[in-house]
Amino acid sequence: MSQKIFILVASIFFTIVTILHSLRIVFDVQVNFGDRAIPMWFSVIAVIFAGFLAYTGLQLLKK
Repeated sequence: MSQKIFILVASIFFTIVTILHSLRIVFDVQVNFGDRAIPMWFSVIAVIFAGFLAYTGLQLLKK
């Protein structure tokens, strides 16, 4: 797999993760992992982190 294809696939993956966590925040969906509830602040951090990685990956493709 070439580097450009890898960056594209990773950027698409992180974009999807960003969208899903954003939807969780907007619709206030509670997620449980076993008997533990995943806090909403986790999704806020995930949106920032995954969004940054998606944006950076797409910027690398332009070079």
